Amino acid sequence: MAATEKVVKTLRKQRSDAADLQGKCFGRLMVSRLYARGRRTFWLCSCSCGNKNFKTQTNNLVSGKTKSCGCLRQEKPKDKPNRLLPYEERKRPNSRGTKNKEYLVFLKKQKKVCAICRKPETTKHSTGKIRSLALDHDPKTGKNRGLLCRRCNTGLGLFFDNKKSLSRAIKYLGG
Repeated sequence: MAATEKVVKTLRKQRSDAADLQGKCFGRLMVSRLYARGRRTFWLCSCSCGNKNFKTQTNNLVSGKTKSCGCLRQEKPKDKPNRLLPYEERKRPNSRGTKNKEYLVFLKKQKKVCAICRKPETTKHSTGKIRSLALDHDPKTGKNRGLLCRRCNTGLGLFFDNKKSLSRAIKYLGG
């Protein structure tokens, strides 16, 4: 009997509360064997995509939190096709209830540039795609004011939309 098998048997005895999941399927994962690393135990799984050395914990398998080795994340979600599209192409309202038509009106009116700096958006998502312009609104009235790039939107937010503070900043800059 190999040394690792002895460790596994000892761990199984110590962790009687852990269910034996060997041979069971969870999503795309097939559980191969118990894997010990220090005091922690993991299940060594093989994924249907071909990855055979994927380790995960019991609670992640049983709860459904882990369904694959990560290959599912790379595929386009079938139930949320809009999620990966730029804002201009979505067909649903955003979190504030603004419809796509209103965003498109601002986009056309401003010629796809920021209302403050008059430049197009340059910051990128982690995916490498350029972000959409942010829809700015007055927090008191809730009325939409225009589209801003990430830098200008952040700048206004840091001044809490306070006109006095912004005018003092302009005076400070020599304007």
